[in-house]
Amino acid sequence: MTGAQALLATLVDAGVDVCFTNPGTSEMHFVQALDSVPAMRGVLALFEGVATGAADGYARMAGRPAAVVASSCSAAWPSRHPGSWPRGQHKGSAPPSLRRRPWPSSR
Repeated sequence: MTGAQALLATLVDAGVDVCFTNPGTSEMHFVQALDSVPAMRGVLALFEGVATGAADGYARMAGRPAAVVASSCSAAWPSRHPGSWPRGQHKGSAPPSLRRRPWPSSR
């Protein structure tokens, strides 16, 4: 069993049955492993915002968590809604430790 298959098995055991993806080259092993786990359905999204939004909407409508695989999320944190982790980077929604600091002024 590969690490990707172990992660998928853990997600399935936790009740996650759908994974919204916007994979990059480093996530291809995980995407390939989706084919070997029939209990997990993979849904390809065109960019990270669609993947996180779809997972959030799915969790709200189905009342169950969803997984997200995104290639260029610069920060991820749990949201207030079940199953919508990771959440995209939206202004004001990041915890203080992850908020972008302004560039120092050059005088």
